[in-house]
Amino acid sequence: MSNEHPPSLEQARTRAMEIRALYETLEECLNGQVWTLQELMLGFGNDVRTVGRVILAHDATWKADGDVDAQLEHKLA
Repeated sequence: MSNEHPPSLEQARTRAMEIRALYETLEECLNGQVWTLQELMLGFGNDVRTVGRVILAHDATWKADGDVDAQLEHKLA
């Protein structure tokens, strides 16, 4: 059993902001600007739908191509 504790909410928030800053750098390089709040929300909605479909495919209620278990693991990571 691991003695490690999960990150606190503040630690998770800090890490999320660090990752977002890295994405902003990438967006600037690729697109010349960072995503707007609306673009972020559209992307989030798309990700939620994708995860939902993979979960349904995992439960055999949605047809999907490829290794559904691997897709689910990837999307949830």
